[in-house]
Amino acid sequence: MSAGENVFFKYLLEPQIAGQAEKFFDLMLKADDAHALMLLEEGILREDEARQLLNFSRQLSAQGVDAIELTPEKEDLYLNIEAHLIDTLGDYVGGKLHTGRSRNDLYATIQRIKCRDMVLDAADDMLDLRRVLLRIAEENTETIIPGYTHMQPAQPITFGYYLAALGHAFERDFERLAAAYARTNLNPLGACALAGTGFPIDRTLVGSYLGFDGNLENALDAVASRDYVADIVFAMTMLLSDIGRINQDFYFWVTSEFSILKLPDEFVVGSSIMPQKRNPIIFEHTMGKLSCLLGAFVSVITAMKGVPYTHSRATSGEVFTTLWGAFDETRAAVKCMSAVLEKIEIDKENALRNTNKNFSTATEVADEIVRKMDVSFRTAYQIVKKSVLPLYRQGKTSEALTLEELNHAAMEVLQRPLEITAEDVERALSPLGNVKKRTVLGGPAPETVSKDLEEMRLRLQGHARQVQDWRGKIESSENTRKDKIARIIGKAEI
Repeated sequence: MSAGENVFFKYLLEPQIAGQAEKFFDLMLKADDAHALMLLEEGILREDEARQLLNFSRQLSAQGVDAIELTPEKEDLYLNIEAHLIDTLGDYVGGKLHTGRSRNDLYATIQRIKCRDMVLDAADDMLDLRRVLLRIAEENTETIIPGYTHMQPAQPITFGYYLAALGHAFERDFERLAAAYARTNLNPLGACALAGTGFPIDRTLVGSYLGFDGNLENALDAVASRDYVADIVFAMTMLLSDIGRINQDFYFWVTSEFSILKLPDEFVVGSSIMPQKRNPIIFEHTMGKLSCLLGAFVSVITAMKGVPYTHSRATSGEVFTTLWGAFDETRAAVKCMSAVLEKIEIDKENALRNTNKNFSTATEVADEIVRKMDVSFRTAYQIVKKSVLPLYRQGKTSEALTLEELNHAAMEVLQRPLEITAEDVERALSPLGNVKKRTVLGGPAPETVSKDLEEMRLRLQGHARQVQDWRGKIESSENTRKDKIARIIGKAEI
């Protein structure tokens, strides 16, 4: 270390100021404008003072952050901007902007605005993903695929039914993000350092200029709380967990052993040595991104753990260290998932072939015995099991299951043959017949799935309107703030 090197400046303040300049410069000027307007309306600033402050903000916004020489001696972005403001307008006017607020509530405010905007972008991405998923599901309500439990063939389902299940998961992911948005979009400005101010400010007014839905009622809570960040990261972590699970399925289904799905060339890479390779690395990357979100979630919680409930650099600074990257990783995963769903191909013939031969229709055979005979399901289960296991051990498929095999087992269990026909067995072994019989709530029958998808589409439309309303309110507040500034500085528009 060279003599005189300031480690605090080099490793903490300089990186912090650079990050603030990149992410918060424009938002800080917006918060300044909203605060100045409120101070004017409450009679704390004169109109000529407000005009000078608002003009300064407009000019600095046009020039950009590079117009200021950012130095760590001034601690952070705000004090660098304020120093430039006072150099430009003088202390009497420039020094008045900070009346009735603190850096504590100012940074809490712009952090919430930044998070709010990124949550809205994530919500839009989620809506797009759900639109694609519903469309592909609607096209595949009769496309038979094997359903698995424990990675073993279980019962026949359809690709549309499988995607509908993910559609419900993505709905819950959206609702978690929406709940996080509601807790994020609350105004801290005017809370000052932790105890409010003796000036007659109007926190609701300043919040309305910034598009907030309400206030954080307690000033100490306003500067201390960053739990909304954990809400956001948790919502995104669950989303990437669900995306990871569908990618895990697809990862298996594109293998030659399953051959259920075909992945377009744009999503695969080759090998440096094996010319035949088509490596589905898009799934590997997307599944791996969950680790970034889990890391961010742990970082956020850990940064808040044991910190006194007041303003702290641990909560106002370190909580956000991994957050911005978490947003980027979430966007990448959601965009990739949408693209895969748009373009992946299902090998319908092979999927049906697999379902026909893997004994996944055996449960329906047992059900048919129960329907036609006065026996319990457990008894029917034992008959079918005794018929299937020898065939399975001989390497045969469900196509080898005949009435003769079943009657042989029935004689062991019931001491009498079954009262069903060969046609009953054939129908029970039909994968599509299996699916079509399951019309109960939550079943894979095409009409049941179609109804479910229709209801999901209606909820999707409602969620889209919700996001549109949020964006509309923010845009309206932006227009109101700009119109008032324009009238004060005497310009038609800014």
